[in-house]
Amino acid sequence: MGLLEVNFASGLTGSHRGAIEWIALAIEHFCKASKDMPAPQVINGSAIQVMQSAKYDLVLTDPPYYDSIGYSVLMDFFYVWLRRVLAHTSDEVDRVFASL
Repeated sequence: MGLLEVNFASGLTGSHRGAIEWIALAIEHFCKASKDMPAPQVINGSAIQVMQSAKYDLVLTDPPYYDSIGYSVLMDFFYVWLRRVLAHTSDEVDRVFASL
């Protein structure tokens, strides 16, 4: 049995149009699901200090690769773009990125 490729311009599953419809459905679902969710809280803290709240949904840390030149250069590049992309999305995000 041979491999079958779908014409991207058709309306069949796997086509460009079908992919866009799935993306639209996913966005619609995410918007409905997040409608009544509380706003996320950003905490810029230290792993050494004990955090005040004991309940977390997500703890995201940046591993200590500060002595690796490749990682350091990469993070410097993406940090600049992350600041630019998230700038003015909320007061809390702006406070986190206020200092270098």
